[in-house]
Amino acid sequence: MRYVAPSFGFMGIMRAYNGSFRGAGKTLTAAAVAVGANGFVRLPFAYVASQFMGSDGIWLAFAVSNVIGAVVAYAWYQRGTWREVDLADDPGASPAD
Repeated sequence: MRYVAPSFGFMGIMRAYNGSFRGAGKTLTAAAVAVGANGFVRLPFAYVASQFMGSDGIWLAFAVSNVIGAVVAYAWYQRGTWREVDLADDPGASPAD
């Protein structure tokens, strides 16, 4: 808990921004942030850190990936490309709908 608990706020930040991406129709962006933080940061970091720190390294990986995921989600949000979605524009809908 000493490693992971301080990073819970960052996990909340990442989830909030990912929720805003999903709400704006940018589900691929939300998935990229989540997979990047968990798959490309947490897993390799956990493996390497566990070689040096044992099980503490695995828990440290959770904290590090939460912080990095929050920073990436915040930066992507600030970039503003998620605003370019028109939810009313459905390419598969017919004019009679």
